[in-house]
Amino acid sequence: MGYIRHNAIIATAWQAEAVTALTQYARGLGAEALVGGEVTNGYMTVCITPDGSKEGWETSSEGDERRTKIKQWMRDHAGQLYFEWCEVAYGSDDANAEITDSDWVMANTL
Repeated sequence: MGYIRHNAIIATAWQAEAVTALTQYARGLGAEALVGGEVTNGYMTVCITPDGSKEGWETSSEGDERRTKIKQWMRDHAGQLYFEWCEVAYGSDDANAEITDSDWVMANTL
C-alpha cells in the first residue's frame, strides 16, 4: 500500500535550444514534459509532470529514476544550456509541499 506524493520538475530557460533539448530528453525517457509559452524576455518553462503513482509502487520508482536522470542531465549540461530549475514534492496524503532539489543545491554545497 502506498500514499500519494507528487513530484514535478519545473525548469525555466531563455534559450529555445535548451527548452527543446530538455523536452526531447525527458520525453525520450518516457516522462511527460509540458512547455509554457514565452511570456517576456524570451523565457519559457518546461514542467516535467508527476508520474501519478503512489509511493512504493513500481510506476513511482520508475518516475523517480526518470527525474534523477533528468536532473543529472541538466547538471551535466549546465555549461552549455542555461536553466533555472527546482523539483517540488506535494501531495494530499501528507498535506505538505516542499522544494526537494534545485540547480542551487549542488552549487551551495561546494
